[in-house]
This record gives sequence, structure tokens and C-alpha cells, in this order.
Amino acid sequence: LPDSTLLVADQNNNAIRQVTLAGVVSTYANSAGTSGSANGAAATASFNGPEDVAAAPDGTVYVADTFNFLVRRISGGMVSTEAGDGTQGFVDATGTAAEFYGLEGIGLTADGSVLWIADGNGGNGTPFNRVRRLQVP
Repeated sequence: LPDSTLLVADQNNNAIRQVTLAGVVSTYANSAGTSGSANGAAATASFNGPEDVAAAPDGTVYVADTFNFLVRRISGGMVSTEAGDGTQGFVDATGTAAEFYGLEGIGLTADGSVLWIADGNGGNGTPFNRVRRLQVP
């Protein structure tokens, strides 16, 4: 994040954690740690096996919500779905019409305008490995 806070996808606890430069760890999103796909306030929104995060220069955070097959966005303390319809698959489309198979990593360009998504096989051995591109606001 712009304030040098490190964000970590805590996959087994379905949460996004933050770590300060002083080493203080706290929950950034999904304080209950329950699995789900609820959007809303960061404290009460839910994820299902988030695997990676990427932060834009303006502080917007994108989450590879792996077991929900979604790309989620955290901005202004709110979580929303940026892309994916929640169905496992490979469909190139805009926003929630897209489908992801095995979100394994994400990264942003330096200006925060393009999100690159490693959409792999989800660990099941199926030979699907693709890099997907998502233009973000």
C-alpha cells in the first residue's frame, strides 16, 4: 500500500491481513475469517481461499479470490466483485460475465491500469494455464 503496509492473502483463514513496518499484523478484510463471497464493508465481506493480492498506487487492492473464481476489489473500505461470475471455467468477457478456472496469482502494472491474472489449473492437474488481462479503472 502507499503507506508501506504489506498485504497478505491468508488463504486458509479466508482473510486479507496487513503487516506494518513495525511487524504488527491485523486483519484488513474479513475479520470473521468465514468462507463466502459477500461484498460490502471490508470487515464483514467474505472470501473463499484468497491466494494473492495486488495494490494500485491509489491504494485500491485486488484479490485473487481463488475458490470463488472471482477477482475482488477493495477500495474505500468496501469489497466488490471486479470480474468473474463465480463459476469455474475459462470465459473471456467483461466484468462479471468472465469465468476463471484457477486463480493462482495477480499483478498490476506500475500505473495500476492493467491487472494480469495467472489463471492456472487450480492444482488439479488439468492442463490449463493462461495469463489473463483485465483493464481496471
